[in-house]
Amino acid sequence: MSAEQADIFQLVEGRRRRRKNTKGESTPKTPLNNPASGDACAPSPKPPQKTSPPVSKWTPKPTVRMNPDDYVIVLKPRITVALKIAFQQGELGAAISQLIGKQHMNAITISPNWEQNIIVCGTQSHEVVQKLLTDFQIHTSKGPLPLHGHLKLTGDVCRGVISVHNLETSASLKRSVQWRGGELVYARKLGNSNVAVLTFAGRNVPRYVHYNAELTPVREYKKTVPACHRCATLGHRWGLCGQNGGADTEEMIPHECDPMCIVCRGPHLTSSRECTGKFIKLQQPGPRTSGSPTKPKRQPTGKAPTPGKTATATLPSGAAESRALSAPSGGAARDQDKELRRELALLRAQNEKLASELHSLRTHPITPPSSSEEEEYITDREIPTTAESRVVALKTQVTAIETQLADLPQIIHDTIARQVEIVITQVTQAVTHIIQKWIQDNPRVLKRVGPITDVNRTSKFNRVTPDESDFTEDSGTSAPGASRLGSLNNATPPSVSDHGPQP
Repeated sequence: MSAEQADIFQLVEGRRRRRKNTKGESTPKTPLNNPASGDACAPSPKPPQKTSPPVSKWTPKPTVRMNPDDYVIVLKPRITVALKIAFQQGELGAAISQLIGKQHMNAITISPNWEQNIIVCGTQSHEVVQKLLTDFQIHTSKGPLPLHGHLKLTGDVCRGVISVHNLETSASLKRSVQWRGGELVYARKLGNSNVAVLTFAGRNVPRYVHYNAELTPVREYKKTVPACHRCATLGHRWGLCGQNGGADTEEMIPHECDPMCIVCRGPHLTSSRECTGKFIKLQQPGPRTSGSPTKPKRQPTGKAPTPGKTATATLPSGAAESRALSAPSGGAARDQDKELRRELALLRAQNEKLASELHSLRTHPITPPSSSEEEEYITDREIPTTAESRVVALKTQVTAIETQLADLPQIIHDTIARQVEIVITQVTQAVTHIIQKWIQDNPRVLKRVGPITDVNRTSKFNRVTPDESDFTEDSGTSAPGASRLGSLNNATPPSVSDHGPQP
């Protein structure tokens, strides 16, 4: 038994003794703040605090809770093996019972944890503990299996992690690390790293411990399952893949470890570029259902394709697979089906039309022109054969075109003049008609030519001022306003003609 296992064994044994001594004692519980209890400075109970909901993350399943008086031994395989596959139903218990002896079968409880790839054993027998806390080998149906056991602390314990010097060991940490606020059960260094795991008595991990009298923060200990992403098995990490020793040797021995991909189960690493199941195949665009059809490319040889062959014969081998992968589904498939049906109906109608035209051509063939008509057509249209005759013909055509172009400006001028005269005549007639209609619809435009009719109302000019009142009283004549009104009534109106009043 190693020094670490011996210390843990002594600690567990001391706890068992204290538990047995306190089983029969029953002391009345007193409140914490009661002065009669002799602990007047005890802290008051804290009110329950609201805690945020825990973050959902993967955690290994807890092991089976053993009897508090049992020694708990954890067995781990020394080679890369999945214990769930190595043992059949009941074979694990029979192999361990054969190791410890048939007389101790009733003194041990075996609980395999397949997810963490470990075996948990609980017993109160010192002989069984001594046999399991070593490197031993058990026999299975698939061959021998080397195991290693270590004692596990049970009860109210917790773990934390601190950073230490690289040259520290588990034995030296017992003297250099102290927890002055409670009991430090054990300190264990993790391999050749600068990390040490501390085990504290109780359920609360302290924030600081003294490492060489220096305050050192304590971090949370996270329990993980060792897994190798190289060979996709549990029980070891990637850095130790292929370095598992046997039960009779302490040093590691190298051996080959075949890599296996988790995605496609192929003989390569999971992150390899050779993995065919890692990459997703892109969907190719489907066939066109609308628009003008694309013309087939010409063959490089210059030969026309045979009537029996179609354009699909020149497609690559993966074209059919890509079209099958890119086929639409759901509503898109229904729309495409309707479009195809419509195009099929149009093609059928065109076929019927072509068939009817072909039938009419067969029944009423077109007679070719006679030889005499062809001769007349050829004679009317003589084609020059020599270069000089061609030049003369071109000059004649150019002269005719120039003659026509010379008369073109006069033709354009005459045409524009005629159009302008027509437009002026139409505009004049339209404006005259609009003015006459407007005058007929508005009779107030004409001025009044008759006399002003007396309507027996006081004239607005018949207003007498103070000065004029004296004048009327003295002279006995009418007011100037009345004389003016009379003069207006007796005045002859001026002559009015169609062009307004005459002077």
